Amino acid sequence: TPTQRFVRSEDIDRLVRAMACLPAPMRSVLELSYWSELDVPAIAQQLRIPLNTAYSRLHRAKLALRAALTETAESSPQLSPSESV
Repeated sequence: TPTQRFVRSEDIDRLVRAMACLPAPMRSVLELSYWSELDVPAIAQQLRIPLNTAYSRLHRAKLALRAALTETAESSPQLSPSESV
């Protein structure tokens, strides 16, 4: 439905804004993990970083993304049921 597409579009916009706030090393591991669907050893090879660095960077990036998404969700105005489309 149009409403579902609108909500999904808003979710994608929130995700893109949250990822843009992350430092480049965190953003790059998330992009390779989620959008390129690489596993951690492939990410480490692609970025030419040690395997354990890739694991810890991905873990920290997920935590930072979660925090950024929570922050944007709390700061964005919510529609009341009477205002919903």
